[in-house]
Amino acid sequence: MESGAASALVKEFEEFEAASEKFEHTFENNFDNNDGGYGFRAKSGSVPGETKVNFVLQMIIPDVEVDAVYDLISNLPERLKWDKRWLEGKVVEDKPESSILYWKTPKPPIPLVSSREMLVEIFNLKNGLGDGKHIQVMKSAEHPNHPVKSGMFADVRGTIVIYGTKIEKNPKGSGVLLTESRSFKMNGSIPGVAVSKASTVVPEKTFIGWKSVFDCIREGKPIAMTT
Repeated sequence: MESGAASALVKEFEEFEAASEKFEHTFENNFDNNDGGYGFRAKSGSVPGETKVNFVLQMIIPDVEVDAVYDLISNLPERLKWDKRWLEGKVVEDKPESSILYWKTPKPPIPLVSSREMLVEIFNLKNGLGDGKHIQVMKSAEHPNHPVKSGMFADVRGTIVIYGTKIEKNPKGSGVLLTESRSFKMNGSIPGVAVSKASTVVPEKTFIGWKSVFDCIREGKPIAMTT
């Protein structure tokens, strides 16, 4: 049974996913008419004047099972070893139903924009969206061991408004449909054009990263993520 905090976060995820229906489609490859291989579709909805990045990506993963993908994503100690998006990542605290996780983002491929640090509470919910529909969902948190720092050389802390990964059977064929929805504020001083660019660049880089992971699994190789 989900806790109140987990249920509230799942509701936020579902509301964001519904709102994303109005987002602009930015990229599609072998998704709508999938041929049995990888498929990818992304849409973004950045807001002028805000440092918030909003996007949803959907990925068809061939030759894998739903539970195997969920186990891979939800195993935080192992994931911290291979997920190159979570630099210096560590579990700050394990709670009965969630974990507090810290990491730094890679520097984005955008001039004048530095990496950000993140501190989140993360919930792994098997069947959290119904039978056979699993979800990992997180948002920004606070922790006394990781206060926000100030000063010229302090890392800027981003704000995760909502970040969810839904895992389910591909409704159009074999394999798994993975949906990753993100809304986060980069914070700090950042040009508006950089926010808009991040909304389109980050989903494509995320697809490349996930594809490299699942290629390793399908080929029986040690997991290595390409970024």
